[in-house]
Amino acid sequence: MKLNRRFAGRNTADGTYRVQCGGAQRMRLAWDAKDGEMEDYLDFACLPMDENGCAEFVLSGEHSVPPGATHIRLTAEFADGHTRTRRFLIPETRRTQPIAPALRLCLMSDLHMTKKPFRLRNAIRMGSAYDAILFAGDITNDGTPEQFERVRQIIEEEAPDTPVIAVCGNHDWPHRPMPEIFDGVSNYYLFQRWLLERAQRMGVEVSEDDSGAFAARIKGVPIFGLNAVSHFRRFIFHDGRQLDWLERQLSAAGDGTKIVMCHAPLRAHRPAKESEAPYLSRDARLQAIINGAKNVVFHSGHTHVTLNEMNGCVEHDHERGHVYLNDGSICVTTFRVHEAIEEEDWLAGAVAELSIAGDEIEIAGRTIYGRKRFGRAYYRFGRKE
Repeated sequence: MKLNRRFAGRNTADGTYRVQCGGAQRMRLAWDAKDGEMEDYLDFACLPMDENGCAEFVLSGEHSVPPGATHIRLTAEFADGHTRTRRFLIPETRRTQPIAPALRLCLMSDLHMTKKPFRLRNAIRMGSAYDAILFAGDITNDGTPEQFERVRQIIEEEAPDTPVIAVCGNHDWPHRPMPEIFDGVSNYYLFQRWLLERAQRMGVEVSEDDSGAFAARIKGVPIFGLNAVSHFRRFIFHDGRQLDWLERQLSAAGDGTKIVMCHAPLRAHRPAKESEAPYLSRDARLQAIINGAKNVVFHSGHTHVTLNEMNGCVEHDHERGHVYLNDGSICVTTFRVHEAIEEEDWLAGAVAELSIAGDEIEIAGRTIYGRKRFGRAYYRFGRKE
């Protein structure tokens, strides 16, 4: 059994992986710790072998080797059911050391609450262990009062002491809204107000703008929320006032890490961006505002692309220190580029972990079933000075 790997650079998991094992039908690749298996990580590749017992794949997208991984474990599977395993040492220059984060956030998107709350309940229960939970839209499936009320109940039951911050998704607005008298959390904006008042009672600094945007500050990290959804589920920034507000906020926020939440991703940082029009009505303006700042984490959803994407689910702007995270869904997801073998766990509902420690940020993808981490959804980036 052989592994030939050519890493793309220091401190990265990106590169070309070639495997060989005569007679094997397929090969699994996973991260291993010094003392054995990293049981909380899923395999990062599963490859069909050709007639010569060979296969290869390429990781790109600035993946990092997870902290604690010292070896790559190959498991060859044969037609008669038996397996063969071998471990290969990861060079010191490619390994990642753990960080001690000052802030840990659980990011999730596209919750699509209906009458079956199991996925949502599981995800929010996971998020209760973090400093806060961030929803990047599509909290409900139909924007009905009953669905918002059900989400509220689950938050109170599963994360009673954890702040939750959210922006609106296209499914959080009724497709054909009718005039109603609202109370409680019966529409998105009442739900958002409830979340922000609840977070404020937990010590989170909160401010709302009459444009529909808002700001929250958790452990010194500012979070800016944009609501770009309107009647008939169109992605519209009405008269651009939210963007004017965001530009002022980012200008005053300094060069530290900042988070901008918007359900729709920017055109330049989403799957299939080459062939499709922007989702957002003022996409170019929003991109220019982000480009005028430093160290922005742009958290979006909408696409339902898996966090386990081989070519990466995160984009890093080295020049400005920005990170664009298109968070898949807690529902079943899909690949941007399909693979010969797609493991069921890779497409399961998941959340993203964002950890901030001084001049570094860490991103990891984690399933809501079994709570295992994706083997190729770990990233580590430094802050732009």
